[in-house]
Amino acid sequence: MKKEDYYIDLILEKCVSFKHSKSLFISYNSYNEGFIQKLLKKLENTKINDIYLECIDPFYEHDLLANSTCEQIEESKYFDSSIYDEYAKKKAAFLMFVSPIPGLMNDIDDEKLALVSKIKSSTKKYFVELETNYKISWSILPLYNEYWEKELGINNLEDILYKICKVDKKASLNWTDQIERSKSFINKINKLNLDYIVLENGLGTNLKLGLPKNYKFEGVGETEVLVNMPSYEIFTSPDCTKAEGTVYSSRPLYYNGAVIDDFYLEFKDGKVIKYGAKKGKKILQSIIEYDEGSSRLGELAFVESDSPISKTNIVFKTTLLDENASCHLALGRGFGNGTKINKSQIHVDFMFGTDDLKVTGTKDNEEIPIMENGKFII
Repeated sequence: MKKEDYYIDLILEKCVSFKHSKSLFISYNSYNEGFIQKLLKKLENTKINDIYLECIDPFYEHDLLANSTCEQIEESKYFDSSIYDEYAKKKAAFLMFVSPIPGLMNDIDDEKLALVSKIKSSTKKYFVELETNYKISWSILPLYNEYWEKELGINNLEDILYKICKVDKKASLNWTDQIERSKSFINKINKLNLDYIVLENGLGTNLKLGLPKNYKFEGVGETEVLVNMPSYEIFTSPDCTKAEGTVYSSRPLYYNGAVIDDFYLEFKDGKVIKYGAKKGKKILQSIIEYDEGSSRLGELAFVESDSPISKTNIVFKTTLLDENASCHLALGRGFGNGTKINKSQIHVDFMFGTDDLKVTGTKDNEEIPIMENGKFII
């Protein structure tokens, strides 16, 4: 068997569940048609008979944005994502494939990119609600394309993707082992019943985050499917009213075709009160000002600095992979429905982890070391 076939088997075994319904929504880029047809062939002998294919042409989107005004973009039906809500109401399973062309949108005005992001998220609110609370089966997965490979300046991207996704003839077992490793750290940190977590590194990050009572770190294997392929993080939602200090980005953030780089966020009482970026400040501003909750944090995630993705020393220029190379935070929507969990229509991850990252927990004013030099020491 080819690794492509092992990947499809892994997807159907670990990344999708049909216990809620027999409907399936697949989002992918046009140049990945061959892989999708192979996946559909594998589904022919199943009882899945309602499959919606969202085939996206990034080049068409680029030209549409380049030749449209903001007013025309708002009037266009092209970026309306309400079909997600239609299938969410059916409790469909969602497979959303990521296969980017970094830099494609570099010549598009930041205001247009921010507008498209807002239209897409505001027209699939029901899907977002179910996705956030894991009430449907959903997974985001990478797929190779030659444009991506060329932009990264490497010649073996497909092999690298399969390696970091643990794809071989033992793929399912590989992820079973990763789940057990993840659960070990999760159990340790959840038993600590921490009040606060402090993040510090040489970039200047010094951020104190409050945790809700009965907080719960989660990770790969905690949900019915692997919602991110690959996933090397353990994560929770901090108390959105308790963030004090400053955090600096450690990797560029690629957001809806735009790049935000070398940026910082300063927090007080849980809210961003000051920010800056050497690149993409207008896009960063559009995120922070998107809605009431977008200036607060919805996620804190730990990823060890020697994760399989970090070891590649590649910036993949897509959040799906880059966030699994580094500890990260997210502005916007948190997980669950507690009173201290942030509410927002968006969820934007950004990376702050470094090789010298120090993470300290506090419980009743006692300091408890969590990470040193970017690695768990609990």
